[in-house]
Amino acid sequence: AGSVRRGGRLTLDWFRILTDLKDRGWSLDAIAVATGIPKGTIYNYRDRACEPRHDVGERILLLWCGATGKLRAEAPVQTLQI
Repeated sequence: AGSVRRGGRLTLDWFRILTDLKDRGWSLDAIAVATGIPKGTIYNYRDRACEPRHDVGERILLLWCGATGKLRAEAPVQTLQI
């Protein structure tokens, strides 16, 4: 998730990942508890205020994979303009 695409950087779309979890019954509070990530930090990821460090993102992705039945490689991505 760090490759370059025509004037931008391809990165995981944390808003969509968290929305997928919410659509499957996970509240942001429950995501925070399940991952050990502070609730306010989860809200910042949802609001696109910042992106998680690699190790923190992996915890969210593990939960997302379990909830959606999808592979990590199928996680939603977005292109950030640089």
